Amino acid sequence: AVKPQQFPEVARESKPFLKKNQILISILAGTTLSSLQKHLGSAPALVRVMPNLGALVVEAMSAICSKNETASKKTELILKACGEVVCVSEPLLNLVTAVSGSGPAYFFLLMERLEKEAIRGGLDPDSARKLAIRTSLGAARLATETFHSPDVLRSMVTSKGGTTEAALSVFEEYGFDEMVAEAVAKATQRAKELSN
Repeated sequence: AVKPQQFPEVARESKPFLKKNQILISILAGTTLSSLQKHLGSAPALVRVMPNLGALVVEAMSAICSKNETASKKTELILKACGEVVCVSEPLLNLVTAVSGSGPAYFFLLMERLEKEAIRGGLDPDSARKLAIRTSLGAARLATETFHSPDVLRSMVTSKGGTTEAALSVFEEYGFDEMVAEAVAKATQRAKELSN
């Protein structure tokens, strides 16, 4: 858990202490398993993890990959202490970085904008922030606890000819789907660049 540019020096200092029975878990963005092995040797079992900020409140979404199944399973157990875990192939970690690693910022941006518009409309800042944050929390909990897909939940809120439908039509008009697709593509590309 160091900056990727610091890794070669940290690896050089750590290598003498690494043994075969150890697992080294890396959360370095863009640092591949082969790069880790090049700098650390074949002594520890290597696992790459892409966690996210939710770990701070025991709501992380982490993705892991490893060539060592035992190390992968042990790492999964460790990470489940602070959230949920999925196992993916290494080439998909760049996409995971774009969706889940960077994802909290996308939701924070929406909360920030909702809060701003509520204040602009006349709500006091405390109420505006509470509305934006608790609405986000409620939506997330519904998505995790009801097991309905997001599109089903969205339709449950959207009445024909109602306020939600009017708002969603603006998202559609301004190309919300395309914006999200482009944002994820850009973040994925940047993750690939970091791995080079």
